[in-house]
Order: sequence, then C-alpha cells, then structure tokens
Amino acid sequence: MPKMYAAFDQYGRARGFYPDDVYEDQEDGSRHAKIPEDAVEISLDEWQMYLSNQPYSAFRNGAVVVLEVPVPGVLIEPLPPTPNPIETALNEILSRLADLEKKVKDR
Repeated sequence: MPKMYAAFDQYGRARGFYPDDVYEDQEDGSRHAKIPEDAVEISLDEWQMYLSNQPYSAFRNGAVVVLEVPVPGVLIEPLPPTPNPIETALNEILSRLADLEKKVKDR
C-alpha cells in the first residue's frame, strides 16, 4: 500500500505532500531525505479529502478534518458601495461652481 507523507504548518494547513512513489524510502528503510522531519504519514483517503475540501481542510489532533464552512456572503451585511471617482469629482466641481456663482452674485 502506498504511503503519503504531509507537512503542515501551525494552523494545520498543508505545506507539502510527499508520496512514497516519488520520494522512495532510503535503502535502510528510513524516509527519503527530502521529506521534512515534521512530516506525518496520512492515509491516501485523508489526502484526497484534504484536496477535495480546500481551503476548509486542516490537520488537527493527528488527523485531516474538514472545518466548518463559513456563512455564505449573502447572509453577511454587505459593505457600503465604493463611491464612483468620476461622480465624486463631478460633484466637487459642481459644488465649487455653485460657490463661485454665489460670490459673483454677492458682489
């Protein structure tokens, strides 16, 4: 049965996967030298699950798990719309023109 090694960061996100058909064990039976020391052996099913559920997969408590999916964006209060820069500039020009007209009338 093929082996799969995986290295994870402190948050359980994968840093790399190392299948033993690419990174064959050394002659003495130890891991390939390019497999990081902190890499752990995971099952091929866990590897498939991790890849199938990105970015909601993580390595927690010795196993690959699928995290709770966040609430869809439609249920979150949307951000206010970004002002249109052309409309903002036009409004500024119109405001300045109105001020100038007022000054001219007041003379």
